[in-house]
Amino acid sequence: MNKNIIYGNTKVETYENIKPLGDLILIEYETPKLETQSGIITKIKSEILDRPTQGRVIAIGPEVQDIEVGDTVVFEAIRGQDLDSNHMFLGYKTILGILKN
Repeated sequence: MNKNIIYGNTKVETYENIKPLGDLILIEYETPKLETQSGIITKIKSEILDRPTQGRVIAIGPEVQDIEVGDTVVFEAIRGQDLDSNHMFLGYKTILGILKN
């Protein structure tokens, strides 16, 4: 992730340079896809179903407990503030669990 990012009027080198405030968590995720048995990928029509439900923690706010940078977490699909097509801010209470490898 070495691209320059412009969010609003702010330019940052990477999302790792953003420090979330309070109980916010910065997540990197992949856009969900639906694949048929024959391998055809179809677009999900529902805005809610199209939202991701898991991602990798990029940065955490000072009030976040039990979650570390690099963790893969599962979260509520209808929550979060998108920054672009692969990054969002989430509140700590919207995290449902941590995936263990």
